[in-house]
Amino acid sequence: RLRRRHHAHHPSSRLSVAEDGSLHVHEVNQGDTAEDGAYPGWWGQVAKTMDGGETWALVFDDQTSGLYANDIHCSDENTCAFAMEGVGAPRIVSTTDGGATWNTFTDPSGAGMSLMAVRMTGPTEAWVAGGGNTGRVWHTTDLVNWEKYETASTDAISLISLAIGSDGKSAFATGVLRSQLCSVLTIAI
Repeated sequence: RLRRRHHAHHPSSRLSVAEDGSLHVHEVNQGDTAEDGAYPGWWGQVAKTMDGGETWALVFDDQTSGLYANDIHCSDENTCAFAMEGVGAPRIVSTTDGGATWNTFTDPSGAGMSLMAVRMTGPTEAWVAGGGNTGRVWHTTDLVNWEKYETASTDAISLISLAIGSDGKSAFATGVLRSQLCSVLTIAI
């Protein structure tokens, strides 16, 4: 007798969507495997190329925190921000010198939060979206101090992707909803 193997889509280690469309929010521990046996990975690395992808240099290497990188966005060849999640509180990491040094902001929301999308709108302005029990957006104008915004809808668990309007005062996000309906959220800034 053959047994059917169930597969799930994992937008992150904390979120999975089963074949039947049901949403599952997971608490993960370092070394855990997903329900389908996949190993989620527990290191964060950033590589940089300056020759169109011919060669790459590792400019950020974290193999000890239990966090991994989700999304990265750069305003130029020297200024980038990326989001990390995994075991413990997620982090936003940024550089203004091409990766020679990195600044870290630890999400004070604590463990259980997920940071998924990053968008830079200038050399010191960035937006990061995620969530865990509600959709959240972090914003900075100096890559050091971050202000938190939450979605008004308690249906939004986590924001997955983020787009900033050309006016710099509006944001649009897609995310995972408790109701499992498809939605695009507008975030008024």
